[in-house]
Order: sequence, then structure tokens, then C-alpha cells
Amino acid sequence: MTAPSRAAGGIWMRTLTSAVTSPAYSQRRHQTPPGRAIPPQVGQGTRSGIVTLTSDCTDVTKTAVIHLTKQLAAELAPKVRVNVIAPGLIKTDFARALWEPAEGAIAKGTPLKRLGEPEDIAGGALFLASDAASWITGTTMVIDGGALVGGIGGGG
Repeated sequence: MTAPSRAAGGIWMRTLTSAVTSPAYSQRRHQTPPGRAIPPQVGQGTRSGIVTLTSDCTDVTKTAVIHLTKQLAAELAPKVRVNVIAPGLIKTDFARALWEPAEGAIAKGTPLKRLGEPEDIAGGALFLASDAASWITGTTMVIDGGALVGGIGGGG
């Protein structure tokens, strides 16, 4: 898979809009709760409705990156290893609005009882770039203080 050319970029955006954005807006239009199937009339011509697991566009884009990682890992192996890091809430200036108002409460809700620091992510990146990870490709390294197994991340 190569980066889209300018002409292909238009096709890329139309496909992304059709495959990701339209179902997300359709869910909102029909006021379907997250995790529920869109009413069957929306999916006419198919045997099942569309299922969306979230209404958060951040989750949708992260899912796209995870799939892209797997696709690129398959296409570029064995010369290149491709992995992705899925961080939890990290104490950065970029995310300040998310953590600053309730840092203590958010940290208390995670198994490791603290928010992530940039160094936590750097350690994972250094590992994935090292020879110690020479047999790892196409995977997602979750670095979230355990948020996905209990606490603010729901379950996973």
C-alpha cells in the first residue's frame, strides 16, 4: 500500500467518507445508541444492519490506524516491521483539557492509579524499535495504565 497520489487522494477521501463517516452520521441520524445495530431499513440490500460500537470519532480513527497497521505489516514484511501504540490518557499539554480538571479522580479510576507520562510511551516505542521486538509486527501495543481492563476505559 502506498500513499495516495493527489488524484487517488480524492478517491481515498470519498472511500473513507463512505465507509466510515456515513455510517457514523447515519447512527446519529437514527439516534441509535452506541453498540446497537442501526434499524434494518438503513441497511436495505443487506441481510444485516450496520453495527457501530462507538459514537466517538476518535475511536473510529484509531481503529482505522490499527487496521492500516496490520495491512502495512503484511505488505512490508519481512523488510519492515509495522506496529502501533495505543496510549491511554497521557499528561501532555495537548491533552491538558482532558486531565487537568479531574486528574486525581481519573487516576484513581485506573488500575495503576496514575496518568501516563510521555516517558511511558517512549519506553514502548523504544522497545518496538529494538531488536528485542524483532518478531513483532502488525500489533497494537496498548500503554494505558490498565484503563482497558478496568476503570475509565470500560473493558476490553
